Amino acid sequence: MGKHPSQKHADGFHGFTAADMEKKFQVSLVGLSAEHTLKEILATLQSTYSGSVGIEYMHIGDLQKIDWIRQRVEDPNFIPSDKNKLLKVYKELLKVDTFEMFLNTQYKTTKRFGVDGGEAAVAGVNAAIEKAATLGMSECVIGMPHRGRLNVLTNVVRKPLVQMFAEFKGTHYDFEKLVEKSDEDDWLFAGDVKYHLGTSQVFSFEGGKTITATLEANPSHLETVNTVTLGRARAKQYYLGNTEESRTRVLPILFHGDASFAGQGVVYETMQLAHVQEFDVGGTIHVIINNQVGFTTDPVDDRSTLYTSDLGKSFNLPILHVNGDDPVAVTSAFELAAEWRQTWQTDVIVDVVCYRRFGHNETDAPEYTQPVLYKQINKHPRTEAVYANSLVDSGAATPQELEAMKSSIWKEHEAAFKEADSFKPSEEAEWVATKWEGFVRPTDMSNSHPTGVDVELLRKIGERLCYTPDGFKVHNGLKRQLKKKMEDLEGGETIDWATAEALAFGSLLLEGNHVRMKGLCETGPIVKESKSEPLVDVCPRCFRSSR
Repeated sequence: MGKHPSQKHADGFHGFTAADMEKKFQVSLVGLSAEHTLKEILATLQSTYSGSVGIEYMHIGDLQKIDWIRQRVEDPNFIPSDKNKLLKVYKELLKVDTFEMFLNTQYKTTKRFGVDGGEAAVAGVNAAIEKAATLGMSECVIGMPHRGRLNVLTNVVRKPLVQMFAEFKGTHYDFEKLVEKSDEDDWLFAGDVKYHLGTSQVFSFEGGKTITATLEANPSHLETVNTVTLGRARAKQYYLGNTEESRTRVLPILFHGDASFAGQGVVYETMQLAHVQEFDVGGTIHVIINNQVGFTTDPVDDRSTLYTSDLGKSFNLPILHVNGDDPVAVTSAFELAAEWRQTWQTDVIVDVVCYRRFGHNETDAPEYTQPVLYKQINKHPRTEAVYANSLVDSGAATPQELEAMKSSIWKEHEAAFKEADSFKPSEEAEWVATKWEGFVRPTDMSNSHPTGVDVELLRKIGERLCYTPDGFKVHNGLKRQLKKKMEDLEGGETIDWATAEALAFGSLLLEGNHVRMKGLCETGPIVKESKSEPLVDVCPRCFRSSR
């Protein structure tokens, strides 16, 4: 009979035993050169691969990329120990934590979809943006669901605190004027408007690097914002020249829940288009806020894979699992993700393994469905407290230093909260995700900006829609459709939706606007990206524009 597995472990692993710990071996680990004892090698490997960051990358299949990651994560400085860096991370975390704690104090029973339990992820995104900025990025487009959205608006996109508090107090919008300007069926604003709308801000990091950050507006349907976010990123890259260099200048970041990342098809659909020529945005940083529970569902009941991020292996992506209660490790993982994206122009996944301190929102009682889990969560200290204790224990900071920082940031929130009583919104439309020049505010008359087109111009566009090249044999069924379309256009009485849409595209093109149309026919992808001519050239199979 063979030995019991426990007895094999007692004898050692891979033929090594405790007696071999002082033997020396030649290794090629980063940070170790020449000969080292097995004990030193084991300590280095454990600190790299058995700490707060777990990295899946051996599945990638490209030795150059594998070595690129290995050189960085095996570097002893991958997780920094410099006091200034540690305190910078603490300050970023403290802003995130204070925002949630302050709102919980002022609006304890109000929905805010706080990021409590995953605070380090917000600080990590800031680190990723700052890192990418040093590597050429100048614009960032973010898509995310409700959870943590208000915090990202405030602490990443830099929406002013006073404006956020004014929205909570209901002093930001003139609702009576809005009601007068709107029909009841077209009511634009609801009580949870804060969790749906986005914004765009321009700000600078230390050193003067200016960044334009946009948070996309988002409906309640998880993951639907993914394609919108990447579409906006692609459009920005187009206007920056539509080149490989422009890909590095615009960084898309997508937040996901653990259950939705594994369970919703649009995630796969988005990722499998990542390197199709006309959809490539030069890589996306995917951030999973891994609560280790879906809405109320245990992982064993919502997916077949070990990790929620396993989809990434289908596309040879590096996956960085990181403990959300270790903000320095989280920050390091995000910085590595940003460097990967800027270097290799492919997607990367950061799986922040954390928890959801409250329920789906602050009015829920998660103990109803997860009593055992939430018994543990209720006893667990906040991430800020965990990190503060580690800073004090390591001698990186004193309790007095940390308390001074906490007091200062709390006072900033109190001052902004007081100022919100008299806050007056600017004339700009803060509620839209980009400051569009001439965009109509909800309190303005929409007809002050006419969008109509002269009928004769529409008829000319219609003629080109029905145009067929000389010598081109048109299918009889399509010939009848084109004839009917032309009769409708000449008659001017009624046209169908498809024709109206095509006329709109044509008028936009004639005005010099960029119009992007994507379809698929038997001859392959048909893409039109033009700033000048209306639809002229056609595909010989489906009669769509081939330009």
